[in-house]
Amino acid sequence: MKLPEPFYRLPLTLDVQRLQQEVEALPEEAWNAHPTGYAGNSSVRLISAGGGENDDMVGDMQPTRWLQQMPYVRQVLAQLGLVWSRSRLMRLAPGAKVPPHSDVSYHWRNRMRFHMPVFTHPDVEFQCDDQTVHMEAGSVWTFDNWRPHQVNNHSDITRIHLVADTTGNSKLLGSLDDCTVGKAALRKNSDYHSLSWNEQAPALPLKTERGKIHTVMAASEVELLAGNYLRDLPTADTPAVHQWKTLLTRLIQDWQELWSQYRDAPESWTAYRQLRDQVFSGLQAVGESVPLQSNGIDAILAVKSGLISYLLQGEADKASAAGSRAGAATPPAKQPLLSLRLPRPVFIVAAPRSGSTLLFETLAVSPELWTLGGEAHWLIEQFPDWQPETGAVDSNRLDASALTQARGQALLQSVAQRLRNHKGEKLSGHANVRWLEKTPKNALRIPLLKALFPDALFVHLWRSPEENIASIMNAWNKGNWVTYPSLPGRKGPWSLLLPPGWQALNGRPLPEIAAFQWEATNRIILEDLKKIHPSQQLRISYSDLCQNPGGTVQKILSFSGLSMTSELQERCGHNLPPSRYTDTLPEAGKWRRYETEILRVLPSTQAIYDRLSQQP
Repeated sequence: MKLPEPFYRLPLTLDVQRLQQEVEALPEEAWNAHPTGYAGNSSVRLISAGGGENDDMVGDMQPTRWLQQMPYVRQVLAQLGLVWSRSRLMRLAPGAKVPPHSDVSYHWRNRMRFHMPVFTHPDVEFQCDDQTVHMEAGSVWTFDNWRPHQVNNHSDITRIHLVADTTGNSKLLGSLDDCTVGKAALRKNSDYHSLSWNEQAPALPLKTERGKIHTVMAASEVELLAGNYLRDLPTADTPAVHQWKTLLTRLIQDWQELWSQYRDAPESWTAYRQLRDQVFSGLQAVGESVPLQSNGIDAILAVKSGLISYLLQGEADKASAAGSRAGAATPPAKQPLLSLRLPRPVFIVAAPRSGSTLLFETLAVSPELWTLGGEAHWLIEQFPDWQPETGAVDSNRLDASALTQARGQALLQSVAQRLRNHKGEKLSGHANVRWLEKTPKNALRIPLLKALFPDALFVHLWRSPEENIASIMNAWNKGNWVTYPSLPGRKGPWSLLLPPGWQALNGRPLPEIAAFQWEATNRIILEDLKKIHPSQQLRISYSDLCQNPGGTVQKILSFSGLSMTSELQERCGHNLPPSRYTDTLPEAGKWRRYETEILRVLPSTQAIYDRLSQQP
């Protein structure tokens, strides 16, 4: 929620000793990886949708089993008298941080966040905009989370805060002017009201949100939200800003027309969806970043997460998407959709944690290749109907039937905006450049990529199943590679790519999930590449890349029609450096840390391993 000042400290104090006792009594199993995947961040869910183990922001919010074990925390939340949404304990390991970000998703349009420190240290710093504070244990704070903010734990202790989301009320919002940091500093101890633990006090009812999100967003809400973005656009009337204003105004006006005629009737869902996608594709095609005045966030990111992704929900989005696939949309493109020439792009396709980043970073030093800077999950999932978390698609798998002329042009515009050379310089003008791309999810989208780039080259990198499964398991256990904090029909977050059939793994042990990700990804790659001419595909192994980097890279260059430049020679002249996503340094037999679990699932990978081991 936007607030006039960065920070506010309320005139309240909590019983720190009781808070700490209740937190310390929780078992380690209560803690989960942070849904964003930030390293060193974990949480305990206290109030969640249905009271379950999820991080959903919408639904009937209920206490979880962990909150039921914390009577004082319940007492505090009840005494504050607010209606609570998603609430958690947030843990930050020594030396860890929450990187700079702004909360711009739909959830935050009218919600504020309370922070109540339980365990902390003077070296824990919370920064919002240009103001930095240390929140003392037992204090109660809120802040303007629309502004850029970050947290740094410079101490050697684990920081834990009670963090609760609420819409607030007139009493709270009307009193904030007396709670700014400057006025809080002038308070005396006697000015604070203590919310002490009272074992004899009758239990007060805990008020929680009951939310069922719209099927089709009402026209009045579209006007409100889109109008907020219109007022937050830069004041300079550049062509880009003018196009933004035109498209957002069109969304408001045409959504109102549809709403006047249909409200949320099912027969209108396809029309709503087409309007949403046309406007969003147009915004994507603007061709340059348009920062919001209020927080500097790229408008496309804010509008996507705060409006576009919520215009249609549930059955409306799934049904209209199905209608489009059945023929309502423009037929799939049969020809290259290039305004910018990207001849023979090179796509590295591989199972997750198989060394593709190492290969990508090696090839990317070549002056002949242009990249998007790293993995580009956003490229495909900028479109709500290609996002598994919306329920519009059930996995990362996409084939050529998903591609329309407009969608292809939007993809190419996104690529053109972000292409960089090995020096980090942007592309200027229209030119023929060779694009190198590596995003693990795209290993499941080869038919779509081939439809968009008929002359594309595919380098299939594979790693032995025992090593790869161990690395996948380690990624899941670390919690740093969460791709979907929540998915329809699944409890808990999902890490790494999402192959078709993942639903059958619900409740299964991690080794089975890891083996499934390795087997399904490589199987789908092999089947898709069977339909592509042999001259457009190359298979290499991770072991060859590590043992003979120069020879392996030369093989790829010869296949791709590229040169062995001095930059590549220098990089390949010795052992390759660890990639940016290396978790632990390479070590022979490292997979045997999970040997017992992996040996049980290896038979499920044998058939694909045999195919990979053969000469292509």
